[in-house]
Amino acid sequence: MSSGNRSRGIVEKNRRNQMKNLCSQLNSLVPRQGSSSGESMTLPDQIDEATNYIRKLQEDVGRLKERRETLRGVDDGSNSHSGAVQIKVNEMEGALEVTLV
Repeated sequence: MSSGNRSRGIVEKNRRNQMKNLCSQLNSLVPRQGSSSGESMTLPDQIDEATNYIRKLQEDVGRLKERRETLRGVDDGSNSHSGAVQIKVNEMEGALEVTLV
């Protein structure tokens, strides 16, 4: 085997190890969905599960953004009247009567 072939083989081995480590890191970030913790999954299954998990998170983010905007709309509506609150205080027979209008 020539020096060039050996160095190419080493580079390829390093690339495979790096990909293996990256896949392992990805797999560690994805919660287990239906399989037992001791059961190992094939690499394509792990990538499918990660892809599905990411899509679910994206849907959750979209749904939460919509909810936030809805709640902001409710807040904006209630805040427009917050400056209109008036307090009337009357003294009646030694007692104070407080009225919010």
